[in-house]
Amino acid sequence: MLAADNGARPDGTELWNEGDVESLLGLMNAAVEHHEEMVARIPDLEIEDNAKKLTDSIEATCMSSGGRKSGARPLSSQDSVLNVPAAADPQQKVEN
Repeated sequence: MLAADNGARPDGTELWNEGDVESLLGLMNAAVEHHEEMVARIPDLEIEDNAKKLTDSIEATCMSSGGRKSGARPLSSQDSVLNVPAAADPQQKVEN
């Protein structure tokens, strides 16, 4: 990966000096001429299950006492759209 050096790039990123076109062109040339060596420098990445982390975080928040301050509670099999009051008729005229 080629990127401008802003101090926050991940390990393995090939950096050029931000705003320096010659630096970028030199890095692009190096990528063409030394592609395999540059690829070999890319570190292995650990794949994380972010969906599971998010689900666990939401569940923990909902189950904690802090998550219930607004009256929120986890859904149960008893919850159903059939238990929800019917919506107002969209054709009904609303008076202010």
